[in-house]
Amino acid sequence: MKGIRFLILIAFTASGVCSAAAQTDFRTATITLQDGSQLRGEVDYPYWEEGTDRVLFRESAGIGRRFVNTSDIKQLVLPEEPAERFYGIVQQRLDYGEDELDWPTSDTLAFVKDTMLLQAIILGSASLYYYETRDGTPHYFIEHDGRLEELVQHKYFRVGKDRRLRKRHDEYRAQLQAVMEDCPKVAKRLDNFVLDDDNLFRLFKQYNSCGQGQDMAYSLLPLRPTWSFGPLAGLGFTRVSEKNQQLNMLSTGSWLPRVGLGAMLHLPQSNGRSGFMFEVLYAPFETEDNIDNIMVEADYLQLNLGIRKSGNTPVFGSAYAGFSYAMEMGNSTVTGLPENVFFVNQIGAFGGFGVGSDRFEVSVRYEINNLGLILGSAPGYFANTLTLLAHYRLL
Repeated sequence: MKGIRFLILIAFTASGVCSAAAQTDFRTATITLQDGSQLRGEVDYPYWEEGTDRVLFRESAGIGRRFVNTSDIKQLVLPEEPAERFYGIVQQRLDYGEDELDWPTSDTLAFVKDTMLLQAIILGSASLYYYETRDGTPHYFIEHDGRLEELVQHKYFRVGKDRRLRKRHDEYRAQLQAVMEDCPKVAKRLDNFVLDDDNLFRLFKQYNSCGQGQDMAYSLLPLRPTWSFGPLAGLGFTRVSEKNQQLNMLSTGSWLPRVGLGAMLHLPQSNGRSGFMFEVLYAPFETEDNIDNIMVEADYLQLNLGIRKSGNTPVFGSAYAGFSYAMEMGNSTVTGLPENVFFVNQIGAFGGFGVGSDRFEVSVRYEINNLGLILGSAPGYFANTLTLLAHYRLL
């Protein structure tokens, strides 16, 4: 498969007709028809090389199997992570011609009218759609202010017996400029812009987060792993206690500030929110227990490594789990504890949950600061932290 780079698709061959020998890849789907009615069940995934003039639908495994014409489809949604959306569109598309003999011999481009199943890549103030012909030729469509048009990039080169012909049409820069001229930082990128999947995805994502009036309601996950970065700030409640006194004498703990930076690595198979966490925090630790004469004052530079699993809704929940490694900064004060309770370097484990959006999130985490306490290699004390953190992400 040549065209689409946005999603990892499984190479698959099907006959395109319903038969006992046909290979199928049925996935949960909801089809909204042009008359507003809905079909809920499963569809055979619309791989481009099989054509998209119709899709095979069934109500459940082996029941109610039938074809649905693309011209009857308003929207096809596959709700699995990441959600995919397709739209049945009657539209003119540029005829590239699979045979060199069919290439045009003039400056006039050939367009054909067809009913296509367009895949939504980004939906927002400016939307981006994708279509691929059976021979793997990609087509990109943009929608802005209610108008849908194909981005034109057409080039061919022919050597004949008595002539040489070289043609090129790169109207896509002017088309994109007309749509994105209200965002100067995006528009200036178009002078040397090269039309391909990755560049278009980044361009439309940047445009739909540019100033007031722009809004991105949906995006298909890109193929490449993506990163998000941002500052962290919050408070940590730190405390050392005996194992049987974890819920007693909570006043011996201390609330202390925590600040740092966080990064997320989002893999293509995720929903663009879940991924691997990398955080660096200034993490002071303080506790004072006058009854047992325990006092700890120490400053740490802490590295958190973990995973984050997040939902798909605009405001979503997240679950966290991971390990931490903290290095002492400066001199610490530790009294009333055995030597093997508090170390210069601490290894911990944490878990928690958060609520927020793509850019801002608040999380609560509980951390045991020395794994030796869990493994039984230290006396019966818990060094633990309850952390409340706010995280702003620069996508």
